[in-house]
Amino acid sequence: KQVMSILNPITILSRQADLPAIQWVSEHIPENETIAINPFGWGYGLYAGYDGGYWIEPLSNRLTVPPPVLYGVGNGYKQISLQSQQIISLSTNPTELNNYLNTQDIHYVFIGRRGGVLPPEQLVLSGLFQLLYHQDGVWILSVKP
Repeated sequence: KQVMSILNPITILSRQADLPAIQWVSEHIPENETIAINPFGWGYGLYAGYDGGYWIEPLSNRLTVPPPVLYGVGNGYKQISLQSQQIISLSTNPTELNNYLNTQDIHYVFIGRRGGVLPPEQLVLSGLFQLLYHQDGVWILSVKP
């Protein structure tokens, strides 16, 4: 008898390594901070998290950009979509990304095990982002002023 999987592996955002990192976020990043995560175009002009960072907001009560995709039903979705677009377009230019995140008052970046558009090694090597956490392919960085 053949068993068919009901889950498409591409739709699984979080990996096991993301859970201790999200716990680290809960313990080390102040509640009033917003964390940039790997965004992708979800559709209808909205963006969603591409990796385990998607689960930061519901599991640690810290805001993320982009937030869980249901933000599209509330006010402010245009600003969030614009921020997500900018993070994607500036992702490979650490200087411009650092400048942009500082203007948006975003001081942290979370890159989950699955990864995405944000290149953690390139960001750290730029000297504009400080490595705070790196375990099992998960990176948490602070944005230097």
